[in-house]
Amino acid sequence: MMKRNMIIGGSITALALIAAVTPYLVGLKAEKSLRAEHAILAQELVIPGLEISLEDYHRGYLGAEAVTAIIYTPEAEDATPIRLELRHHISHLPNLAHFAIASATSELVLPPEIQAVANKYLKGQPPLTIKSYIRFTGTQVAFLDSPAFKAPLGDKTTVEWKGIAAHSTRSGNSNTITNDVTMPGAVVTSDVDGFSFNDMHYKTDMKRGSYDLWFGTSQASVKSLQFSSNQVNDTRNVAINDLHLNSEQKEEGPVTNGNVVFQFGKSRFDDMNVESALYDFEYRNFDTKTLSDLQTTIKQAYTGNDEAMLGAAILGSLPSLLKTKPEINVRRFEVKSSLGNFNGKFHLAFAGEWNDGMMRNPMAILPMLNADLDISVTKTLLVSLGRSEMRSSIADMAEMQGEDLTAEEIDAMAQERATQQLEVLAANEYLLDKGDLYTTKIHFEKGQLTINGKSANELLGPTVRSAR
Repeated sequence: MMKRNMIIGGSITALALIAAVTPYLVGLKAEKSLRAEHAILAQELVIPGLEISLEDYHRGYLGAEAVTAIIYTPEAEDATPIRLELRHHISHLPNLAHFAIASATSELVLPPEIQAVANKYLKGQPPLTIKSYIRFTGTQVAFLDSPAFKAPLGDKTTVEWKGIAAHSTRSGNSNTITNDVTMPGAVVTSDVDGFSFNDMHYKTDMKRGSYDLWFGTSQASVKSLQFSSNQVNDTRNVAINDLHLNSEQKEEGPVTNGNVVFQFGKSRFDDMNVESALYDFEYRNFDTKTLSDLQTTIKQAYTGNDEAMLGAAILGSLPSLLKTKPEINVRRFEVKSSLGNFNGKFHLAFAGEWNDGMMRNPMAILPMLNADLDISVTKTLLVSLGRSEMRSSIADMAEMQGEDLTAEEIDAMAQERATQQLEVLAANEYLLDKGDLYTTKIHFEKGQLTINGKSANELLGPTVRSAR
């Protein structure tokens, strides 16, 4: 009996010790997780003038308090840095409702002078709240929320924000991430300009691959997007509906392949109504390690505003980038509008073998490119686009010469010149007249250029001809 009591007593003591130590161990894991998140931000998010750092962390037995400092310094000389804070309240106790061993509530704190105004319109609510949980499995889940508000911005501008809700999941080893963001909308109005969007959604499902690159899918959609500007002599009105963007990036062996599809429904661009538009773009056989190296260099050049570094990096990456024979392909580019329709396809591929001499003469790469362009466009649309381009140059020339032309005269001259240019292109068979349409097919292979089946090598510059 005494022995059994000793065993029971020892078990209770062991459980008590485990219970006592657990919050301490959970606190260590929570701090490690938060520091890891900041390390990922520092690596992935590179914006000139923006610094994000874990500035303070006080860990106690049952919880912790921490502060993330977000400081943005504008590029303008003598600009005053803008400081925001995320204040984290962390609990080391389990949250069974979320199957979590630890949880945290993070609230955004604005600069004092802005926070005082925000409190008035948000009724004391934080402008942004993030609730995160570390689950027993190691997975981390976060829920983001921003309340709706309507407030004046200056004397003549009003901002209405309809809120945001987001859900993010990250694996314990930070190698997989999913995001789901919903924004009901926003409206900004003033006496001369206006901007609004409604029902925006964004989703990603990404996995970390070789060289820390991310692969996976993303989808974005906006029910409506509107912009208007009523500046004197420069009115602009844009309304886009049912906008969708889908992308996918895959790692296949040593190369990266991917595609992007962008489309929208009935929309308006000033005086032109668009029934629908679709752009389907694909890229294949891009060396994954080279893409990673370029991404790192682009971040460094962007941060340091060093264009020379970026140019040198792109040129230096050509040998490894071209060895896998990359290609890009615009599979479909379609626009249906009130002025006419446009259909196009484009393909570009490197079909040669790299040699070191190309570093000394990059133009030697051109004869090793294969390209095809296939276009069909309604005549009325092509004339309208040409007229718009001509209108600006005619107005500028008239102003330089001191001529006083009316808008109607400028438009008539632009219409005549655009029509004449298209007729010249058709006469030389660079455009084929197909009744209501103009079409053209351009093919480039082994340094030879053909347009609609006829040789057009005379259009190639002397540098390209000598490289052949």
